[in-house]
Amino acid sequence: MTHPHKIAVENQRSQLAALLDAWGNGPQRRHFCCLESLPARSAEYCALPAELDQRLVEALRSRGITQLYRHQAEAYRAVQAGNHVVIATPTASGKTLCYSLPVFQRLLNEPRATALYLFPTKALARDQVSEARALANAALGQEASVGQPQAEIGVVVYDGDTPVDQRRVARRRARILATNPDMLHTGILPHHPAWSSFLAGLRYVVIDELHVYRGVFGSHVAHVLRRLDRIARFYGAAPITICSSATIANPDQLAERLIGQRVVCLRESGAPSGPRHFWVYNPPLVDRALGLRQNYIKSTCELTEDLIAAEIDSLVFCRTRLAVEVMVRQLRDRLAAALPADRPAELVHQMVRGYRGGYLPARRRAVESGLKAGQTQAVVTTSALELGIDIGNIDAVVLAGWPGSRAAAWQRAGRAGRRLNPSLALLVASSAATDQFVAEHSDYLFGQQPEHARIDPDNASILVPQIKCAAYELPFARQETYGELGAEETAEVLDCLADAQQLHRDGDAFHFVGDAFPAAGVSLRGPAAENFLVVRTDNDAAPSGSQGQIIAEVDYDDAPQELHDHAIYQLEGQQFEVLRLDHDNHKAFVRRVDVDYYTDALTQTRIRVLRTDQQHPRTAAANLGEIHLETRVTGFKKIKHHTHENVGFGDVVQPERQMHTSALWVSVPGTQVALVDATFAEIAEAALGMSRTLHTAATLLLMGDGGDIGRAIGDARADWFPVVSRGQLAVSEPLDGQQFSPTVFLYDRFPGGIGLAERLFEDRLLLVARAKTLLERCGCERGCPACIGPGGSGRAKPTALLLLRYLQLALAS
Repeated sequence: MTHPHKIAVENQRSQLAALLDAWGNGPQRRHFCCLESLPARSAEYCALPAELDQRLVEALRSRGITQLYRHQAEAYRAVQAGNHVVIATPTASGKTLCYSLPVFQRLLNEPRATALYLFPTKALARDQVSEARALANAALGQEASVGQPQAEIGVVVYDGDTPVDQRRVARRRARILATNPDMLHTGILPHHPAWSSFLAGLRYVVIDELHVYRGVFGSHVAHVLRRLDRIARFYGAAPITICSSATIANPDQLAERLIGQRVVCLRESGAPSGPRHFWVYNPPLVDRALGLRQNYIKSTCELTEDLIAAEIDSLVFCRTRLAVEVMVRQLRDRLAAALPADRPAELVHQMVRGYRGGYLPARRRAVESGLKAGQTQAVVTTSALELGIDIGNIDAVVLAGWPGSRAAAWQRAGRAGRRLNPSLALLVASSAATDQFVAEHSDYLFGQQPEHARIDPDNASILVPQIKCAAYELPFARQETYGELGAEETAEVLDCLADAQQLHRDGDAFHFVGDAFPAAGVSLRGPAAENFLVVRTDNDAAPSGSQGQIIAEVDYDDAPQELHDHAIYQLEGQQFEVLRLDHDNHKAFVRRVDVDYYTDALTQTRIRVLRTDQQHPRTAAANLGEIHLETRVTGFKKIKHHTHENVGFGDVVQPERQMHTSALWVSVPGTQVALVDATFAEIAEAALGMSRTLHTAATLLLMGDGGDIGRAIGDARADWFPVVSRGQLAVSEPLDGQQFSPTVFLYDRFPGGIGLAERLFEDRLLLVARAKTLLERCGCERGCPACIGPGGSGRAKPTALLLLRYLQLALAS
């Protein structure tokens, strides 16, 4: 008798093969510009470690695990030898077991041992806890049969949603504590005496999704981990850190900078995988002269409909929340139109679901359950499902537009093929220049390694407040080291804080002075603002005596664009018109409507100089100062579903969002620009490319993340400068007799600044030199995502290089 699983695998293989054959030989074939296939990989096994606790052995066997993949065995041996470890094998290679084995082996045999699991999000922590609890229950259920003494392994989630009574239980009984960096920072470390028993037994710290910890956020988390290690050692513990990472270029370097220790890095996977197909679809041209193609959302819907018809479970990744909602609506409409009359319409709603930030927890859990149970065939999502939340077996991933990096593309593609089945990753390119570059240059995706992830814990604006947090938790001794700082460097920082009366110097000890613990005022992810609630006010939706029903929430930063007056707020195919946006109380009041269009906000972001603090000697080619950034929604477009045509506009009157921050700005002298043999349009295009190259060089120089640094460009004569958005630049041509002086702003995307602009000003010569070298060494002809950006004219790259040379000369004078 043939095993049912084997039949299912064969069915799935034939379904995907049939669909790929239809695409490859049908009228769509000419639009598939890249057809890459990765062969299946067989497993490399190792025996279970001989010393493994018999309860754990039996628990694994009950789950069908009788041997380990090679990298799992290597990770176990490395941890048992006392090494800090980072596992950087592909998605679905069994990384969870890499840290579960050593943790459970220790906890089963050392009654007071504990482990801390650190996840970047609350949703991921709660998802992974269920796996840990299942393994704990399976292991403890074997005690009677193997004659072992009674053990107890409490697995607890501790985050902002944990009720008060469960928090008390966590402090007393948790053996495995799952939390996130923010809760560790403010809810555990400042109150460590209440956690003394847990911290004294701390043997392992598990850091999942290591690649998320980059830039300013990662730099802050590095200090949180240093503070954790310092407190653990105070209680007599010396925990080993085990990290797991998605595919990035430098997992070992990132892990070592994050935890401040040498690590053993495991990159080679012993897990098997089925054959993988990675295809790129470039929608048909609708205007060859302008290079415009069929709307990529429409193309994605057509291809996803084919996957659903072939009964291939799929994830569709979108770049924006708006795209998620538009695609859910349009997919359901297309499927409903093809549904037989005797099939209920609710079936379509279950077949296609949305998943994004802003959904309430109950809705997110329902979507996850539907996928696991096989009731849902396609989920349209943002990056919210990029991380390792368990959603069952997915056979195809569709990327609706280039996700921004090779690392993100491969991370999302890896969500398909979590069994030995064949799998598909399909990238649908938009008309954007970067998408078209990737579609035309497959070597950019397949021939180059993923991007690096970088942090800079030594940034003074991050280091100093974190040392204050550490001093609150435990006084510093003068000869004490901190992280990668030696005793002398640490003492220098402590003396500065003492001189500023933020610490009290008592002989050779430094104590925190103040009423409140400083961690409460240090945000790891930037300013934390309260989300906006979306409140439905229809009479049939509001509970009796209430002001309405809360149906969703929207991030503070996105609320003006998504919840302005008369916006159509979409929620899994349902449409709601915004009646009023209450800025003071962070609420948007909506009512259910049924219209054939959606809205897209028109925004304007610009900056102006408030104050110049420092200037390059003898020239204004480089400046450091304070800027004012202003963002406002000016109106909105009404866009018809399915055809994507504009059917109307509306005005929006609401307060602008303002921010003061620090910036570096550099200007190419107009006298030099006048020597360039090019039209104004060509120079403006080159200046935009130069700004992108400088932004890339700044990210590398600061060892940070590009999202931490904003970019604006304009003419030095202007009062306001537009922030670069979607690769577009609006600069007015100078009047006769005036000279164009391209000015590039690089600013901290954090209120008040966090020292990034100051460092760039100090290293301004190096910044420009690195940008120039980056451009000179890039092998592309006309520009690419690694230098000035794609889609430029033939003169953009050499002209941008010439502008950088002129800027370098101005700074050298």
